[in-house]
Amino acid sequence: MPKNKQYQFLKLYNPIKMDLEKFVLSLTLNRNDSKDIIGDTLLHTFTNFEKIKKKSSLKSYLFTTAYRLFTSQREKFRRNEYKEPIEFTELAGSTLSSDKKYDINILYVALEKIPELQKEAIILAEILGFKHKEIAEIQGTSLSNVKSRVYRAKKELENILKNDISIYKNDGTNVETK
Repeated sequence: MPKNKQYQFLKLYNPIKMDLEKFVLSLTLNRNDSKDIIGDTLLHTFTNFEKIKKKSSLKSYLFTTAYRLFTSQREKFRRNEYKEPIEFTELAGSTLSSDKKYDINILYVALEKIPELQKEAIILAEILGFKHKEIAEIQGTSLSNVKSRVYRAKKELENILKNDISIYKNDGTNVETK
């Protein structure tokens, strides 16, 4: 049975592995912290795998667990003295033109300037392609709250991209975390 459990888990996990890694890295902005959260998320999820009734909802379960682990440890991550800079184009996961890389870096610098819950909602919705209902489940809030967060995040990003010249001077590797 344990081998079958492991096989089932990996079969469902492998197609969503990169999305989970991108999401957690975009939350922590630190490779080591993201690895810690992903490890804890996988341990928790695998341990409770039998309790997940709908195996097709593993993606939502993983993201919810990762999000909750991040929020419960958020202060720990902020207190870390050393912040290893990340190249935001790593989050795109493919070879890109230099123009696209620049645009991605600018977007992630701007994302750091909006409130945390809005940032998480917009990343889940627009970058990772989650449905608003799934985001509500992950963030533990209502569907209308998610819609508001995504809408407000888009408006805030639009304002930042139009008016904040400093983000265009930033190369994306020295983002200050909140």
